Amino acid sequence: MEKFLRYFKDADSFNDAAAREIASLIVEAVEARGRATLALAGGNTPKPVYERLAALPGLPWEQVDVFLGDERMVPPDSGDSNLHMAQEHLLGALGHARPRVHPIETVGKSTAEAATAYDAELSRILDGDGCAEGPGRLDLVLLGMGGDGHTASLFPKAAARQENTARVAAVSAAEMSEGMAPRVDRVTLTPRSLNESRCVLFMLTGSSKLQLFEAMESGDPQAAMLPAAQVRPQDCLIWYLLKP
Repeated sequence: MEKFLRYFKDADSFNDAAAREIASLIVEAVEARGRATLALAGGNTPKPVYERLAALPGLPWEQVDVFLGDERMVPPDSGDSNLHMAQEHLLGALGHARPRVHPIETVGKSTAEAATAYDAELSRILDGDGCAEGPGRLDLVLLGMGGDGHTASLFPKAAARQENTARVAAVSAAEMSEGMAPRVDRVTLTPRSLNESRCVLFMLTGSSKLQLFEAMESGDPQAAMLPAAQVRPQDCLIWYLLKP
């Protein structure tokens, strides 16, 4: 695995560079395999990145399958929905060049049922078409990191962070770290999905998160055990870091 740390002093350069990095990795995957599989991050940090990504011309969106790294069990039109955020800042601005979007079913199913269904959908796409190289892998996963070291919805106390068989798992509100809001059940990609992926791109802003990242990098034993520190994709791990 190759690892890259990219530091930025201002938000504009951070957002522009992240958008262009994502675009480059999408094109690379399409050129190599005919399609790209992309898992989107939620939260506030990716919003301006997604807006700039949507504005980049000529990307082969029709050859992209879009998944969610995690989702809250709320209706898809809720302001707390990661799908809603992605539609508002990225997917809805793509015009006719639309990717195939694979939402997590958050209505009419229990959290466990939604996780099982999404696991099956992810496997259908990744392992379909007689995948010659064995079980398929996501080409690119976009992630953030919380102040507690969680990523996607893999919280420090969540059982899902130990899941290495299923690609998707349920997370109960009770497993979330204190102070997290909204406290609702979630569905998340598992360490298997993240670590089998070809590339992971973390986007990190905020002084407290940067300090936590630096503790992870220094070899602090407690920080090294946090969920974000355990992400080790197959080919490349990229950190975009905005200095305060």
